This record gives sequence, C-alpha cells and structure tokens, in this order.
Amino acid sequence: MNKKEKMLNYFLSIGFILFLTLFLSLIVLMSRVVLSDVTPIGAHVQSTQSLLEDIEQVQKAATFNIADNSNSTLSRARVTERYSSFNELDVEISQVSYFNSKKDNSVISLTFKGNVGEEDGVYYLEKTVSQLVKGDFVAFRVNGILKTGKYLIFNNDLIHISSSDDIVKINENQLLGKIFYIITNE
Repeated sequence: MNKKEKMLNYFLSIGFILFLTLFLSLIVLMSRVVLSDVTPIGAHVQSTQSLLEDIEQVQKAATFNIADNSNSTLSRARVTERYSSFNELDVEISQVSYFNSKKDNSVISLTFKGNVGEEDGVYYLEKTVSQLVKGDFVAFRVNGILKTGKYLIFNNDLIHISSSDDIVKINENQLLGKIFYIITNE
C-alpha cells in the first residue's frame, strides 16, 4: 500500500505540473490574441497608451515651461513680448490637465497657485509691488483704461512703469498684476 500511495502521489504531482503549465500557456496565448491590434480591446489599449504618452508630453512641456512665443497688440500701443517661461511669473503650476474630445480638438489646462485676472484679452497674475522685479511686464489702469508696460522701480509710494508712450507713475491700487498672456486679434 505504501508503494501504491507513492506512485499515486508521483503521478498526481506530474499531472498537476502539466495542468499548471498548460493553464499558464493558455493564459499567455489568450492575452496575446486579446491584446493584439486586430481586436477592439487591443486597439483601445493602444489608444489609451498613446493618450497617456500625449499627457506625459504635455506635463513635460509644462514642467519645462515651454510656451508659445508670439507678438501681441493691445489697444493703441504695439507691444512685443516673449513669454518663454511660467517660472518667470514666480508662481507654481499646481495642476496640468489634458483632454482630447475629437481629432484636432484638444484642451490643455494649467492651474496656477495664485489669482489670475483677465481684462480685454490680457491675462495677468495678481501681484503686489513687493513681488515684482525690474523688467516684469505688467498690466495697470490709468483713468479707467487698461495699459501695459515694464515695471521699473517703486519710489516715493509711486510705481514707475515704462510704457510705449513714456514713463508712467501710478499708485499701488492701479497695478493689476504681471502679464503672462495676451490674446491677439490680428
């Protein structure tokens, strides 16, 4: 009886190993067939993978602060500025979102840590005078009119800004913030 039990255990062990090998081989074969490009599941997996790669590229672009360099106009004055880096705004990007609803129709969304304002197609981050650095491109109001210029200095409670016309002196409450984008209507 002892020999019969050993033989039975031996054949059951070999049978179990063969069954396990066949089962794993079948799973590998099925996964290759299901995930191939021919099946809808495989096509979905590939489109998801390409979407994830696109999102990764967008995140890299936001991380490395690559922005569109363009010429822009505002009311009467012609303003030429290059916006090459969001780091120049001294603000952190807290979130990047990417959405592709249809072919050739994508949306990229950046969420800043700070307040963003918009007037007449001029987008700016609300900043105080102490947060500005000489040469920053800023938006301000003079007699209710939106103007832009470069921040020069803060002296005698007045902010000195070089605009296209001349050097303008404004109060702190007239300063809107640091510009990061202007919509052009050319």
